Amino acid sequence: MSAAWFLKDLLVILLLPPANGLLLICLGGAAGTAARYGVNLLAASWLGPDFPFATLAVNALGSFLIGVVQQLALDSAVLSET
Repeated sequence: MSAAWFLKDLLVILLLPPANGLLLICLGGAAGTAARYGVNLLAASWLGPDFPFATLAVNALGSFLIGVVQQLALDSAVLSET
């Protein structure tokens, strides 16, 4: 099996409706990793490397965003309360 066929099959599997969540999770993870790296570079240059300010900032922001997304999903009845 060639690499092209493998990649085509992989894309078909990832884009089928049951796996859409997997693709979104992968994309979200990649975006989060890039954001954490960028914030880490900025925080280290501004505040110094003595304390992990970047980790603290990214975790606080991520927690806030998860809460916002969940509340919006509950308000629009996309998610059930249970």
